Amino acid sequence: MITSCTTNLLKSIPGKLINSINFLGAEAKSDSEAEFRLVQLGRSIVDAKRRTLDISMSLKASYAASIRNSESRDVAFAQALVHAADTEEAWANVAKDFLDTRNWLNGKLREDYSQAFVQVAIGNTLHAQLIKEGTSREYMAVAFERIRSICTENVPPVQAILACFEQLAEQALICADAIKQFILYSEELQAQNNFSIYRYIFDHLALQAKKPRLFELDEAYFAAQNEFEIFYEAVEQIARQAHTMVPGTHDPEIEYFDLKFTE
Repeated sequence: MITSCTTNLLKSIPGKLINSINFLGAEAKSDSEAEFRLVQLGRSIVDAKRRTLDISMSLKASYAASIRNSESRDVAFAQALVHAADTEEAWANVAKDFLDTRNWLNGKLREDYSQAFVQVAIGNTLHAQLIKEGTSREYMAVAFERIRSICTENVPPVQAILACFEQLAEQALICADAIKQFILYSEELQAQNNFSIYRYIFDHLALQAKKPRLFELDEAYFAAQNEFEIFYEAVEQIARQAHTMVPGTHDPEIEYFDLKFTE
């Protein structure tokens, strides 16, 4: 049924659309702004990941200084907390950008493309194909299954895509909350007299044979970030595949445009 609907939609497309290459297939009149909004969204995600690396670098610097019993450990640890606060804000921005983009896209997505997206998502063959090609792994199956579940909840195809955006916003907020918990505990450690991250870890692992709470919070954030990235990648892979199913809808000439926001 979905295939026949998609075919009928393709036959009814009047003329050609203009440069609808963005991975969610916006209508021609909204395409240039969709390109802009989606690239801005991608930059927000990269920014959050970059700030995460800044935390890691500062924590490692603090640990290295702690091993040498250098006072620079305190400066590096304090810098890690600054980066962590920036990261929390960055993930909150990612969530906001997903919701803003979702709301803006509502009513602007092409029906033919949305049908193709849902067809790929519920077809249950794309992930196996990607694994065979070496561009995906078995552990990503849960993300594809979650998208498949969203797309089979008896909602219009356009709404299924928008629901994926809502899911990504929720997962970004989980990342923000996970790093917030890491910050709160790190601030407690920082307030201790003559705190040393090396001494803290040594006391827990070597003397108490106990996993440090800081490790647990780091692992929780790592898990949340990975879940977000894997789900986002699965959405993108489905979206790219959907584009191969709606040929003949793009202007053969590249059009460059001023990228501006509207309300």
